[in-house]
Amino acid sequence: MKSYLKFLSRNKLYTAIEALGLVVSLAFVILIGSYVVQQYQVAHENPDWKRIYSLGRDKATGLGYWDKEELEMNIPEVEKVCRISSTFLGGEIEFNGGKIQGRNPASLTVDPELFDLFPYLRWVEGSASDFCGQNTVVISESFARELLSIEHSDNMSSLLGKKIRVGSRNYTIVGVLQDLKGTFLMEASIISIFEKSEGEKNFNSYGNNSTLYRIRADIPREEADAKIMDLVRKNYGPTFGDQTKSWRTWRFDEIFGWVPKGSAVVETSNKFICSLWWCFCFCFRPSSTTSI
Repeated sequence: MKSYLKFLSRNKLYTAIEALGLVVSLAFVILIGSYVVQQYQVAHENPDWKRIYSLGRDKATGLGYWDKEELEMNIPEVEKVCRISSTFLGGEIEFNGGKIQGRNPASLTVDPELFDLFPYLRWVEGSASDFCGQNTVVISESFARELLSIEHSDNMSSLLGKKIRVGSRNYTIVGVLQDLKGTFLMEASIISIFEKSEGEKNFNSYGNNSTLYRIRADIPREEADAKIMDLVRKNYGPTFGDQTKSWRTWRFDEIFGWVPKGSAVVETSNKFICSLWWCFCFCFRPSSTTSI
């Protein structure tokens, strides 16, 4: 040990390079370790994660608008279904006679069943039972504080029942939800409800939203998957043909997270995480030591 320390004291450049390499390696350990731990926690945050799935393709889950109705009508093994779409709201935001300048908040459009699938989401004000009707919205706690600054108030409950205008549309605030940061769902300032489509049911497009569903506890995944994918291929097959052969279901813990690009797309990350760990193990392998 003494000879090695003597060697380091005589070779300062070598010592500096080794020290820098150790610092960089530890930084990557902390960064990758933190990422993997967070991903694992998010993948298992829902108590029903083993029973919650999403319809999808080979690398994403975005399919069509009508999947919710089809699952509810044809698959008795499914308990609850919810569509989710992410986007950014355009236009000025007006509230209580004031405007929020330069704000383009992220939003989620969902079905009210969202809070059946995610019952652990924490309400600051209001409740899931109030979230009904196409012009009702739930806002995040941080966005609520922005609105309160316009009112010069700190009373969160005073926001309930008030109108907020986004672009050309008016909404009624019915609840305040704790920020979604660090959860499976994309962090959003405003959560609204899907509008009922008056158009003809069709399956000639996909990618606009994701459909999450929970199957009964007594139903094996393989049994539910077989029925559900037969239904999906029956609906989408006439338009997309052989593409549907690679389509599948994704379980909650197999889904990475939300990509806010206008459509609610979810990508898997298991292979990505494994690749990160492989790179780390390769870069952080023990280096050879010069013999003294």
